[in-house]
Amino acid sequence: MTYLNKQITAYLEDRALKTHQRQTLEILKSEPIPDGDILELGSASGKMLACMANMFPERHIEGVEIAEGLHEMALVETGSLRNVKCICADILGFEPKKQYAALIAEGVHSIFDEPEAQILSWLNILKPGGVAVIFGLFSRSDLDYKFYYRNLENNYGWEAGLNGTSLRTVSNALKELGYRFSFKALDLDFNLKRSKDPIRSYTEDIGQQKHLIVADALITHMYHLVVHKE
Repeated sequence: MTYLNKQITAYLEDRALKTHQRQTLEILKSEPIPDGDILELGSASGKMLACMANMFPERHIEGVEIAEGLHEMALVETGSLRNVKCICADILGFEPKKQYAALIAEGVHSIFDEPEAQILSWLNILKPGGVAVIFGLFSRSDLDYKFYYRNLENNYGWEAGLNGTSLRTVSNALKELGYRFSFKALDLDFNLKRSKDPIRSYTEDIGQQKHLIVADALITHMYHLVVHKE
């Protein structure tokens, strides 16, 4: 069973790009991408769509977002850009009739009970030579885990969004299918303050290292997974 995640406050309040989003754009810009369109899965308020549209003005950019409120924001954010299309749909039911030259997904795979299966399904819609940049939770230890939480600040009930799949699990699956890939660890050189919203991430210095705390419950590790489809 998949628990839908309705925690969209961060996207409503934060208008500037986050560090990991800037890094996603840097990675995407540095990778060889074949001719074709670019897709963002979980496009939220459309900030990344607008950035990619300006970065790749010759390409068509599409974004898929299930939350109607965020979809409406994305329409406003990208309204003046002719090379952007915003789609309000569930990723699970999204079946495009074409393949994409590149796709990005940030913090999306952890919503699902089988994160590695979702990642593999997304790679099916890449063109040969295409590249995927997927950011989020990946466990450094040989441990896959599922994590459900209930935010008492709202009445959404039990939700997912912090499920973790290990580097080993994803690596084995990608190797078996013949994908070329790499992981790039998120390196934060600044502090994130603790918020009143318990779902928001913050940092704490533990020992000699800075660690990212998510949902006031997990010390997590974030990576960019970059996958090339031969």
